Amino acid sequence: MNNPHPQQKDLTPFDGELGVATSLEHMLVDGLELEALRLHQFEANNCKFRRCKLSGAQLLDCYFVNCRFEDCDMSNARVDGTRWDNTDFSDCKMIGINWSTVSRLLFDVRFTHCNLRYSSFRNMRLERIVFADCVAQECSFVETNLRDAEFRGTDLRGAVFAKSDLRQADFRDAQNYWIDPRENNTRGTLISYEGAVMLAQVFDMRLD
Repeated sequence: MNNPHPQQKDLTPFDGELGVATSLEHMLVDGLELEALRLHQFEANNCKFRRCKLSGAQLLDCYFVNCRFEDCDMSNARVDGTRWDNTDFSDCKMIGINWSTVSRLLFDVRFTHCNLRYSSFRNMRLERIVFADCVAQECSFVETNLRDAEFRGTDLRGAVFAKSDLRQADFRDAQNYWIDPRENNTRGTLISYEGAVMLAQVFDMRLD
């Protein structure tokens, strides 16, 4: 099996290099503490960001490819025009991010054990995206293409799904979600028995 982060150089602690660099490759960035950092047209290739504090950061028109973020705080970060290619977020705090401003050209990410409260995915193409064991409470999925998406073990309390494509999306292991089939395309959507009971109660149906 190929190492996705071969020969990574270690930036521990952060020494200011990232602030002046235009790109990083095969780099381990550990313990970066730069809230409100501003990066413009920055590129990272095969890098790992671990225990970084980037709350309020501005990541503008950047490009992250084959990267991984672990145990990072990116709450309220701006990601306008940024491309994310084969990027993983694990155990990250990412509250209040407006993901709908990313580049429409490329958004290939996975979220695992992340706190995504109050984030917006409005009007995005998220086919086959995976949310695994995340907190996605009060998130906005309005006019969002979520075809074949997976919400494994994810808490969706208060999340809004409206005018969205949920065909073949898998909610069977999700928690606290509400989907109105009158406002979304739900053909082939997979839901749990508990979800079916809730729909039946709302629409005055009976399950036998």
